[in-house]
Amino acid sequence: MVVECDNQTVTDIISYSLRKRLEELGWSQHEISRRTGDAHMSVVNCVNGLHTPNAALLWRISKAMGLPIESCFRRPRGRWRRPT
Repeated sequence: MVVECDNQTVTDIISYSLRKRLEELGWSQHEISRRTGDAHMSVVNCVNGLHTPNAALLWRISKAMGLPIESCFRRPRGRWRRPT
């Protein structure tokens, strides 16, 4: 189920940014795990917004995806949807 969200937490914003970039690249979460050397569940938890990644993990993920780390903190414009 997908719901419209007006309140965005840092975890939500990071998750949205990572999911959007994964979609642009056509990559799976397994691919990010392979490229960063991090446990698959660590990546899954970050991408799905279950946990806020620490700085080191977010750095490795964003670098692997060619995504400037600061862009992970940009709020999406307009209405956005968060998976629940």
